[in-house]
Amino acid sequence: AITLDEQKYPNPDEFKPERFLHEDGSLTNDAIPLSFGWGRRIFLATFSVQKTLDEHGEGIPVVPKFSTGLIIH
Repeated sequence: AITLDEQKYPNPDEFKPERFLHEDGSLTNDAIPLSFGWGRRIFLATFSVQKTLDEHGEGIPVVPKFSTGLIIH
């Protein structure tokens, strides 16, 4: 995994935000070019996303619906 390199991040499974700080509390120059893990996204490669078919085998058009508000899950 991207951030599980034990040579760069000893004990990578431990939550240790201090690994990105100098002793004076300033940030190190370690920049990780990702904000989300790969985890579950890998499994999306196994899916085929297609339109639902009607009784004639034709794709049913997708009509997006939007709402305002916050997403809570």
